[in-house]
Amino acid sequence: SSFRGPGGSHAVHGPARIRVAMLRRSTLILALGIPAAVGQHAQADDKARATHSDKGAVGKSPGEEDRDHFLKEYASPYVTLPKNVSDPDSWRDTFVNEYAAAYMHYIQAGERAAKRDKSIPMNVEDIHTKAKLKEWRDANREQVHDFVPKEYRAFAYGSIDQLYEDNRDRIE
Repeated sequence: SSFRGPGGSHAVHGPARIRVAMLRRSTLILALGIPAAVGQHAQADDKARATHSDKGAVGKSPGEEDRDHFLKEYASPYVTLPKNVSDPDSWRDTFVNEYAAAYMHYIQAGERAAKRDKSIPMNVEDIHTKAKLKEWRDANREQVHDFVPKEYRAFAYGSIDQLYEDNRDRIE
């Protein structure tokens, strides 16, 4: 095992290795918000775990073995683990499906806006036809509908409609 300090990476052996393993466990427990009682329960195996990681497992580095053990032992009761814990995309997909499904409509609305907005100028003064101006107004009203709470939409719609009318007069 190694410790990355201000002076770079340092090899850790003997009792110091046990302290590093305990620090890693404590950091994981704090990061995941695991109750202290669970963390205290785990202190008994810290010495065995640090000693065992010297031997390593076939096909895995000691760090991967520790990561997998701690994730399964201490994190799995609190979070859904992805199938591939070493893949960041797998973590993202698992998180979104488990915890952020309620916010998917924002992601979808943003994707729709990105596709739609490519053909519509951002600045209303850059529009020179009534058809494009109407597209601009409709796109902006849709964006307000998607992202602004109902209670405040009227103010945003009023501003958009005022800009539409002012620029419609300019184009005519």
